[in-house]
Amino acid sequence: MNLRSGIGWLALFLLLWGSPAGSPAALQPDELDLSRIRYRKGLELIRLLYEKILSLDHHFSTMRTAQLVQTLSNPLSYELFRKYVSPEGTPPPPGMENPHLAAAFILAETPLAAKTDAARREKLLCLLDFALRVNSDLHLIYYETEYLIQANDRIRRECCELFEEYTRVIGYQKSLDQCRNDDDWEAVFLALETHIRSMRRRMEENTPANRRQLLRDHINLEFSVDRLLNFIGHYQVHIQQGDQYYQKFLLILDHNAPFASCLEDIPDAWNLLKLETAQSVESFCEAYEVPELKGSRLKDLLYGFSE
Repeated sequence: MNLRSGIGWLALFLLLWGSPAGSPAALQPDELDLSRIRYRKGLELIRLLYEKILSLDHHFSTMRTAQLVQTLSNPLSYELFRKYVSPEGTPPPPGMENPHLAAAFILAETPLAAKTDAARREKLLCLLDFALRVNSDLHLIYYETEYLIQANDRIRRECCELFEEYTRVIGYQKSLDQCRNDDDWEAVFLALETHIRSMRRRMEENTPANRRQLLRDHINLEFSVDRLLNFIGHYQVHIQQGDQYYQKFLLILDHNAPFASCLEDIPDAWNLLKLETAQSVESFCEAYEVPELKGSRLKDLLYGFSE
């Protein structure tokens, strides 16, 4: 719990128990107004963050990392080797999807000695060196990309759970996906205003029972916003982590660049993987750079100073 939320809970405790004879102190209209603004701004941020998370889901679904890594790791995916190993176009023996077995098969079958001129032999050896050299690093990219996909799915589910808990206090029943698909955000905001009007009616009646219920409702509103602040922290860590992973992938690809002697015979998958990785860096940067998490909306979420 951070300092601000700790102070907030202390204040609510004093409100509940600081009045004479243990009866709860009355909730003030300006306190309710601030809580309403904070809660509403929280709804807007949940909506925004969920769209960002879904855009990353879409980004991941269009990636072809597994296919590209498999192509680049296996020498038999390279056209020049296929021509030497299977000049008649016959398929290689079973088990050749394993890059190491494929490399051994190539060394046994490819004429790298007297029948091959020096330039061609150098090119074949260069390609074989590249395929074996990048194998482990490319599989690292593949597995860590899978980890990021799973992490994004977890943060999406966490956002959906947050929304259900967040809106339960105002009596809204639909899930986040249902709300989004039905474009039901107006109903969510209407549920908030209905809940606030109910609290104001209790405030006007000003009985001990109403004051106690008002403070419970007020705590629920404030606690919901604190939950959202905690989720924003998780979201930012997730985005920063993804950006760092893809920056590392770019360094791996740059470090494993093919030699000039066989560059023209490297499969197109190499350039596609580099392009996909660069686009991933851009996607994570765009997702992380959410002005609302740094500007006026975050200030309103924290302090509720403006509409």
